[in-house]
Amino acid sequence: MTLVRPPSGWAIRLSMIGAAAVSFATPAFADKLVQMSFKEAPGYARITAKWGDGDEAAPKISAQITNQVLILTFDQKVSINLDKIKEGLPSWAAVTFMDPDGMTARIGLKQAPKLAVSTSVDLTAIDLMPESSTTPPPKLVSPLAAVKAKEAEAQRVAALPQAPSVEPLEVRGSQSGDSSRVAFYWPARTGYTIISQGEGVLKVQFAKRAKPDLAYLRISPPANLADFQGENTNRGYVATITSKDKLPIKHFREGDVLVVDITRPMSPEAQAAAAAVANAQQKPQPVAGKQPLLAPPKLESAVATDLPASNTAPPSATLGGPERVTALSSNWRDPAPRNGLVNVKATPFPGGLELQVPFVAPAPAAVFARGSAVWAVFAANADLKIDATQLPAGYRARTMRVKNATLMRIEMPKGLIVSADMDESVWTLRFAPSGTKPHRFLAPTRKAGEGGRARIETMLIGAAGLIWFEDPVIGDQIAAAVSYGPSSASPTPRDFVEASLPATAHGLAIAPKSDEVVVTIEGERVVVSMASAVQSSPADIAGASSGPRIAVNPAYIDFAGWGASRGEAYFHQLAGLESVAASIDPSTPQGAAAALDLVRFHLGHDHGFEALGVLKVAVRDRPELEQDTAFIAMRGIANYMASRFKAADDDLARGALRGDPSAALWRAMVATQRGEWERAIEFFRASDKQIFAYPSARAAVFAAAWAEAALRTNDYDAARRQANTAVANGDRETKERGQLVLAILRSVIEGPAAAYDEFKRLAETASEPIAVRAELKRLELGVLANKMTAAEAATELETLRFRWRGDEVEMATVGILADQYMRVGRFRDALLLAQSTALRDASAPGARDLRIKLSDYFRRLFLNGEADRLDPIQSVALFYEFDDNLMPVGPDGDQMVRKLAQRLVAFDLLEPASVLLQYQVDNRIRGVGKSAVAVDLATIYLWDKRPEKALSAISTTRQPQLPKELALERRLLEAAAYRDMGRYDHVVELVEPLDSLEAKSLLADAYWRDRKWPEAARALMSMLPPSSQVSAKDADTVFKSAIAARMAKDAAVMAQVRGYAAALTGNANKASFDLITSQTDVSGAALSEAVRRLADAPKVDAFAAAMKQRFEAPKVTPAPVAPPAPATTAAAAPPPAAPATPATTSGGSR
Repeated sequence: MTLVRPPSGWAIRLSMIGAAAVSFATPAFADKLVQMSFKEAPGYARITAKWGDGDEAAPKISAQITNQVLILTFDQKVSINLDKIKEGLPSWAAVTFMDPDGMTARIGLKQAPKLAVSTSVDLTAIDLMPESSTTPPPKLVSPLAAVKAKEAEAQRVAALPQAPSVEPLEVRGSQSGDSSRVAFYWPARTGYTIISQGEGVLKVQFAKRAKPDLAYLRISPPANLADFQGENTNRGYVATITSKDKLPIKHFREGDVLVVDITRPMSPEAQAAAAAVANAQQKPQPVAGKQPLLAPPKLESAVATDLPASNTAPPSATLGGPERVTALSSNWRDPAPRNGLVNVKATPFPGGLELQVPFVAPAPAAVFARGSAVWAVFAANADLKIDATQLPAGYRARTMRVKNATLMRIEMPKGLIVSADMDESVWTLRFAPSGTKPHRFLAPTRKAGEGGRARIETMLIGAAGLIWFEDPVIGDQIAAAVSYGPSSASPTPRDFVEASLPATAHGLAIAPKSDEVVVTIEGERVVVSMASAVQSSPADIAGASSGPRIAVNPAYIDFAGWGASRGEAYFHQLAGLESVAASIDPSTPQGAAAALDLVRFHLGHDHGFEALGVLKVAVRDRPELEQDTAFIAMRGIANYMASRFKAADDDLARGALRGDPSAALWRAMVATQRGEWERAIEFFRASDKQIFAYPSARAAVFAAAWAEAALRTNDYDAARRQANTAVANGDRETKERGQLVLAILRSVIEGPAAAYDEFKRLAETASEPIAVRAELKRLELGVLANKMTAAEAATELETLRFRWRGDEVEMATVGILADQYMRVGRFRDALLLAQSTALRDASAPGARDLRIKLSDYFRRLFLNGEADRLDPIQSVALFYEFDDNLMPVGPDGDQMVRKLAQRLVAFDLLEPASVLLQYQVDNRIRGVGKSAVAVDLATIYLWDKRPEKALSAISTTRQPQLPKELALERRLLEAAAYRDMGRYDHVVELVEPLDSLEAKSLLADAYWRDRKWPEAARALMSMLPPSSQVSAKDADTVFKSAIAARMAKDAAVMAQVRGYAAALTGNANKASFDLITSQTDVSGAALSEAVRRLADAPKVDAFAAAMKQRFEAPKVTPAPVAPPAPATTAAAAPPPAAPATPATTSGGSR
């Protein structure tokens, strides 16, 4: 910068160049740089200054006017470019000058002003106003002002005390006798204070805010609770509890849970009665030095987070040894949560209970049954918390801790089976009448070890260590070999000289019988051995024949006594009993007794129908017999022998027989015949060893039935034991039944190929009923074991089907044959065979399972895409043949129809597709599904050039409360139908309020067809993006917009269209576009004629493209209120797609 000193008077006028904002390089001798900007406006002029180095403090400037010269004085030396002031303030500045001190700037003014100085954060403003001005200049506001205000507000908010965090809270209520309880379950221990407590009211404040779950408290409030109110405050969650009748309220902690008890005081009479009972039942003092039976276990005083080296070992090292201490693999990582608490979720269901134990990482575990209790052992340093109020009646749970492990002991009702499985890091224990099949089976085997010593080895995949603990009830030590999931079970308890191995649902449990027993894990093999050479031998667990003899009950049939006569003795005894019964008046007690003696004779010889005839005559002449338990029992058993199972069950469940063990045994046989396997198992268990009261051959029949029921309910241990009993004591057919069960067990546990030869042997040598069943299993498993092809199995099954008819075996044969038909693509044969057999006798054993399989076939064909292997016409024919009986009701059925229509349309078979959908809309589908399927139907009608039909499909399926996406889709289709019918005003009414691309396309097309060129041009232009974002895909729309604009003779729109010329670069219509848009004579006849010829040429229809995309997408029927996201279904052929629904704000009944 060069400073020029002017002569006295006015200085030499300086040349100034530039704009209002000042930008310049720092001079060589500058001090602190000042940046200035200038503004002239009516009524004032403003000079704004700020530091050029970014200093956020405003420059300190004093300003004064002397002899029409503006003098600006700074508090320090500054560097300023004054050359542009004259150009920036042309109406005010005449000449500028900087004093040598570098602190004073002088500006000669063209007029006398009024002066104002203001500051804002980093800016200083000098305002010049005419002397006559009365309006002040606008207030100076720096851009930094908003930033500073925001920072100040952030600092203010940061300085405020933090509000308590919001955490989930579950509030539960329970009732026990006259006492009600409200419990607060936080994820972790949470502090609380009592704000106030009065008569019947307690107000408690927690240290955290809550997202409370009050569902259980609202659904079933405790009897003594009058009201519960909760609210979040700045200090935390506040709960107000009010009791009924101002009952007293107590509060205390139970672990991490705040418990509030509301107890109704006992009446004086009840208190006196309780005192009397207490005095009458004085508890004996425990013997000194003897631990109580259920003494709580000793807890570890501390839980180590870093395991000592002695407690872990490399994965390949041997774990365990003579010292019975917990040892875990070095691969083990503690899966306990950081707070050390695991909440066990209890979910009751009909007949059982499910427990879920969630950890933060996979936890090795063992689950086994011992006596009437089930133990669950987890290798985790955590406390298990289970709410006892969630457990149904008959269940009790107790938790305990040992080193590096947490245990849970569950007592459950009799007759339940425990199953265990792990999903990611959650263990699920299920207690139910029937178990679930484990993923793997464990097989403890005896092998010779070093030095000839025997040892018991069990392969346990995923073994993670040994956990030793003491059973507080029995008092002995148990080693639990824990492993990761999936489930590995040993369903059969085993007993050896060295140790007992209880049945497990997962892992392995060992109860040593001697201090010399050593338990180790070698890799993934659990080994039980003796320190000395004591040989082990399996205990006899199948000795059912040595069971105790028991007292005879009302439903006991003495086959040995009543059915002992054979040959001539049989006819002689029968004649005598009939003669006696005929000679005595049947209405007398003596006559009834004689008739019942004859009934016993028939039952002893398995003559069910003959016994029923005598019983019918006897009760007709003496009705009092209907009240006799023995009579009812004999009639029930006779009905069973005559295969009248419902009548048999009704009789055996009457009166005193309902809970009678001898009747339970026969009810179990009835349930077995009816295929009610879980019910059969319950009755077998309730029979309480009644099976031992019968001769061994008859007991074997019961055992064979029990084995089959246990096999069907996955109780493999009971199945094996009962099958062994049947094989040991039964006649030929009963033995073969047991052998068949054992073979099936082997195929389940060891794989389909393991028992193939046994099935083949039974099919060739067994009696006919068993041979057919064995052959059936052979053919079923032969395909899975790669012993034969599906076609070979089907050929043999066709023969087997006619070999045995009339019971569940025929149903099973048909089911397996249909499976093979489905495998080889004979779909119609599979459906016809299964349907004809299942419907022939709907109540026959196995018919229900066959009907389920039949429905599954239909779903596989038309929902999962297996029918895509057929020609489309064949698919339709197959669908029509079976849809009346097999098509499911609801969304699945709707989806089947829509997928089939998609296939027909894919082959351009529009007429069959429309007929298919029209029938479904008219006769079958209801609700939202009907409106959704009508969309596909209308789409096909539009493609088939039948807009009237499309409009009818939409109008006849209107209903309120449709999802917005579906309502919009129907509205667009309705507009398209009106468009194709030439009713363009209806199209405009329907789509003009909408903003989607499809709606704009329909609107433009309607105006185009109606030759309303100005409106068409505007509609087409609205479909285009900004000109800077145009691409080749927009070429057709741009070209059509040009045509519409030319036909409308709209120069303004034409000018807009020229801005989109880049979209047609390289396009075939580029020359035509240039001709249309470059012609200035809009009335040229030749050009107009060319445009008219082109007007019908381009087919720009975004709606048609979207309609095709929607139809070809996977179909999902939307819900009435909120439509679900489209679901994808697997298919063999490329299926058509689910609508990509456009965004809209409109909905309703369309």
